[in-house]
Amino acid sequence: MINKIYTDMAPCLLAGPISEVGRELLQELKSLGTSPMATVLRTWAVIYLYNDMESVLAGDEDPVPKMVSSCSKIVNLSRNMKVLIESLDHISFLDNENKQQDNIDYDHFGNLFSNNVVQSFWEQPYKQLSQRLLLNDVSLDIFKDATIIDIGCGSGRNAFVLKELGAKKVIGVDISKTGIALAKARQKELSISEGLEFFEASAMDLPFDDNSFDLAFSMGVFHHTPSWQQCFSEMYRVIKPQGTGLLMYLNEKPGGLFYDVIELLRCIVHSDNQIVIQKSFEILGINPTTIIKHLDPLLCDVNTRLTIRDIESQLDLMGASNVRRFTRGTGADRVEKVYHGKPFAKEKFGIGEQRYIFTKNKLLPNR
Repeated sequence: MINKIYTDMAPCLLAGPISEVGRELLQELKSLGTSPMATVLRTWAVIYLYNDMESVLAGDEDPVPKMVSSCSKIVNLSRNMKVLIESLDHISFLDNENKQQDNIDYDHFGNLFSNNVVQSFWEQPYKQLSQRLLLNDVSLDIFKDATIIDIGCGSGRNAFVLKELGAKKVIGVDISKTGIALAKARQKELSISEGLEFFEASAMDLPFDDNSFDLAFSMGVFHHTPSWQQCFSEMYRVIKPQGTGLLMYLNEKPGGLFYDVIELLRCIVHSDNQIVIQKSFEILGINPTTIIKHLDPLLCDVNTRLTIRDIESQLDLMGASNVRRFTRGTGADRVEKVYHGKPFAKEKFGIGEQRYIFTKNKLLPNR
């Protein structure tokens, strides 16, 4: 019987194309125990399955049989690993392991980015953001001379892009102390003294007056908070009347086999030591950008997925107008594959990433 914690995290364990093998896989990998070696082996299984998923989804054939086969291989391998685990259980893989586990800073995103920053990490967003907007007939002129808030800015890489695209002023806010420190360090490194500020704050309680910004921007944040609806409301509140909101990434539902696998992998490493997980990637020589891509969705506490109706109903409730969902993306985006009708695209990716632009349609009084 699968724990309800896991079926809540991964509904695909109850019903779906990989439900049966997914339950078997989860039970086998969890049965390895809680030692650091067990965590290492679970992490390596996740790396294998993630990479195999990407390979399977890149093909033109039905992805389900191959993904089921990959999961079955790990099930069989896991059964043979128990002897190894038992023989190594007495070895301590971390200095003062229990103390470290208790004192981990669960600022997952900030720590992940601060430990793995490379130059390409800063260079990618400009091209990606520009391409996504232009493909969806959104002019880059919306940023020119605008006062912008980047909600959930993390290490600030999109805030720097918004400034580069012509914004008069960009304010980045994030709940992560580590992320804000990294953003400020990058700002100092680039000698940007005007028109760019970073503050520690929650997306659910922004420390700004109503009607303060020409444009509010957020990418990949609200679905990781306890209340995405509250984040929407706060975003809307701080936008000026007739100002613009850009929701540049929200987890999609349905998300196809891609999200079935992601949610299964989240269950596999759930509650494991995050230091050991990250070191398990580094031991294999995996490049920092790939580590971020893998661990970003896997180690977060909250990973809500939203339907088109969820998003559009909330925007309508707030009074937004000119609401438009982006149907195009970069070549790597799932929504672009759905747009072009690639073989098995809907089975693989569901509806693709959720991205929206909207206009604030009514005046809200200052607090």
